Amino acid sequence: VFIRTEHDGEKGILLVKRLNHPAKNVYWPVGGRVLRGISTEESLRKKVEEECSLALKKIEYLATARTFFKEEPFGHNKGTDTINLVYVADGVGEPKLNSLHTSPLIVTRENYQDLRPTLDPYSQTYLDSINEKNLW
Repeated sequence: VFIRTEHDGEKGILLVKRLNHPAKNVYWPVGGRVLRGISTEESLRKKVEEECSLALKKIEYLATARTFFKEEPFGHNKGTDTINLVYVADGVGEPKLNSLHTSPLIVTRENYQDLRPTLDPYSQTYLDSINEKNLW
C-alpha cells in the first residue's frame, strides 16, 4: 500500500527500505502477504500496523501487479514471483518502523520528479499513477 502520511513535517507517500529479500535495500511501499482467513483489506491493516504502526483509512484499490525477483526469503533458490494488490490509503499516526524496515522516505508531489530516477520501477509505476490521478 502506498500510504499518504506525514513524517518529520513532510506530507506525502511513505516508502521504506526493506532489510530482507526480496527487494532488500530498496525503497518499497509497506505491506506484505495476505494473512490467512481474513479479508485482503483487514490483512493490509494488520500488516501496516505491524510494519510501521500506522492505522489505515480511505483504502483505495489501484491495480493488480506482478513482480519477479531472483532473490527469495524461503531458501528454495527459485526466486520470488508474486501477484500484488496495489492500494493507496491514508495513514493515521506517526510512522514507527519495525525491525524489517529502515530509512523512511516521504515522497511528495514536489520532490517526486527528482526522486523518481532513484526508485525501483515498481514504485515508479504506481507513484506515476498516484500523480496522474492526483491522489497525493
